[in-house]
Amino acid sequence: MKYLTIAAAVAIAVVAWSPAARAEWVHCATEGGFCRAPAGAMIHYGREGSFAHRRSPPGGLPCGNDVFGDPLPGVHKECFLSY
Repeated sequence: MKYLTIAAAVAIAVVAWSPAARAEWVHCATEGGFCRAPAGAMIHYGREGSFAHRRSPPGGLPCGNDVFGDPLPGVHKECFLSY
């Protein structure tokens, strides 16, 4: 039963961050810009399937490594938001 629970959790995580889920993301900034977003929106920072994620405070967040870390070193990244 323990392994079934772990497998179910992994399946849910894969679906939550799958390309189909990313199709609902809205581009809000390029690296070095500012992603304007309402409080509580999820901001996704990265590219090519490697993303860091943070909940937005009121107004949004800067789109950069200082806020999100560097999910894909050496590659120019972008920010997207979802609700």
